[in-house]
Amino acid sequence: MASLSATSRNGVARGAHSAQRPAPATLPRSRMSLVARASAAEPARRDVLKAVAGGMAAVSLGAFAPAPVSAASGAAATIQEAYGAFGQFAATGEYSPLESYFGDGVKWVSTVNGGYTGKGKADVARFFTWVRQVNDVSKFQPVKFVEQGNSVAVLVNMAGKGKLTGKPYDGYISHFFVVENGKITDFLEVAGADVSNAVGTTPFPKA
Repeated sequence: MASLSATSRNGVARGAHSAQRPAPATLPRSRMSLVARASAAEPARRDVLKAVAGGMAAVSLGAFAPAPVSAASGAAATIQEAYGAFGQFAATGEYSPLESYFGDGVKWVSTVNGGYTGKGKADVARFFTWVRQVNDVSKFQPVKFVEQGNSVAVLVNMAGKGKLTGKPYDGYISHFFVVENGKITDFLEVAGADVSNAVGTTPFPKA
């Protein structure tokens, strides 16, 4: 979530079902992102890298409002709501609603800014403190959700600019989650070079 922001029960951005067709060459290889169950008429593709960008929830940070959970349930619904809480955090800095979705021993990994690895809520809070300092997110649009059991993968189109560098970015990130008993216990984010270049090299806060 170095690049998250989204739709939720917490009154976050408005979700909109919209078809997205990004150029395949720009899709990053990754493991993690938001989830919604695939349509019964279209079997779920398990490889998010080959997934068609057929968006299920467009999010604008400029229009926060409650959004329906779609047909998602279980782990997928939890991630949708967590994205919404992230959108609230990105817009207002209010962190507690987002933190409520994390398990006590949550494992947190991101490739942004040379890589971040943490475990537990305190480490995740430090990561989001850094995100708030360096990343000005203007768009967060999940374009593909894949759910298998308690695992969720999401391909996200995200745009914004680095707060300290002023550099704009508009690209794709991938999120991979494990959800247990309604809490996120494992997270992996794979971000493209454009995002990392834009947010700069400001060190993560120390424990």
